[in-house]
Amino acid sequence: MPNAFQNIRLVTYETLDILQPNMAFGNAVDKSYASDFGDESYQVGDTIYIRLSQQFLGRSGPAISLENLSDRTTPLTITTQYGVDFAITSKERALNIENLRDRYLKPGFVTVASKVDRDGLLMAVLTTPNFVGTPGTVPTDDTIRNATVILDENDAPTDADRWLMIPSKMEAQILTATKVQFNDQAELGRQYMRGRMGTALGYDWVMTQNLPRLTTGNYGGTPAIAGAGQTGSTLNLSGFTASGTLNAGDRFTIPGVFNVENVGKVSTGTLKQFLVTTAASISGTGTVSAAISPAIVATGQYQNVSNAPASGALVTMIGAGNVSYGVGLAFHRTAFTLAFVPLNMPSGSVDTKFQIPSDSGQVPIRALSQYQIATDQEIFRTDVLYGYGVLEPAKAVVIYGN
Repeated sequence: MPNAFQNIRLVTYETLDILQPNMAFGNAVDKSYASDFGDESYQVGDTIYIRLSQQFLGRSGPAISLENLSDRTTPLTITTQYGVDFAITSKERALNIENLRDRYLKPGFVTVASKVDRDGLLMAVLTTPNFVGTPGTVPTDDTIRNATVILDENDAPTDADRWLMIPSKMEAQILTATKVQFNDQAELGRQYMRGRMGTALGYDWVMTQNLPRLTTGNYGGTPAIAGAGQTGSTLNLSGFTASGTLNAGDRFTIPGVFNVENVGKVSTGTLKQFLVTTAASISGTGTVSAAISPAIVATGQYQNVSNAPASGALVTMIGAGNVSYGVGLAFHRTAFTLAFVPLNMPSGSVDTKFQIPSDSGQVPIRALSQYQIATDQEIFRTDVLYGYGVLEPAKAVVIYGN
């Protein structure tokens, strides 16, 4: 029986042409590590470890001062296999490629692109400590400028790879609040004609509805640092209302604990921003041991705060408890990474098969086709295999909205 898709290679490239333009976040982040997985098929869960940059304190004077070399790494794990499947009957076999694209491929691969972006944006929001604004509050005209300051203070490159992704409602609010600040005529025209920001304030702006909505934990009271000299990725707190919760994504600051420059380790004068990485239950006495990011490092080559928090220092939780909120994300390309990995091509009863080459610089899509004699249908299956990694979350900023 002849294949319903006269050229499965053509059909697969059609799916690629639909998938890639509809990935906003996936296209914006780093994708340079996919080749590290090699050319063979990899099982879900396979991981590589990416080396992070070395930092040095330096010395003054002629006397040598050797510093330790530390191979810090971050994981990139291939976690998700996702695809779309459909069948075409003999009656539909007369479809040309344009009809096939519009009727079947486009809806299916917009769904795939949305899934890839939703996974990535949720990962990014839940691993980015930095923030501007307040949960549940409309962004102000200072929101984007404040996000830029945070990126600058964390050494995000000031190049063309800064991105701003926001949902439609937030885009409209920011566009209204900042409209008097733009004077580039081409961008003003785009904003007026299409209702989109385009390129402005040092970012490529992208409207996407794939950003998550989250809810702050069920917390209250007057939280404080429980114990002096705490460092690392766990922080003991007290003073919360009894038997509440902290949610992953809750953020806070600590008085007297400031961000420092990566090179000089000099305080920027901006309070360090922290993220709760794992949901936690607050005890009946109002205490909790919270997993946080970044880890508090008060001395040495990788110092990231001016000093460890003082015992009894009152913690400022960002936003009230039980508040639902939307978010945007400002980031540099190097904050996160995405890898697609080719899947194996099965043998046996599959009539036709094709996969985008893994070294093509494109998303490797596997496409399979098989005729079902019992139903007189041609089954069409497509898959992508991918995973995200966090490289430098300090080069991203969550924008709180309502």
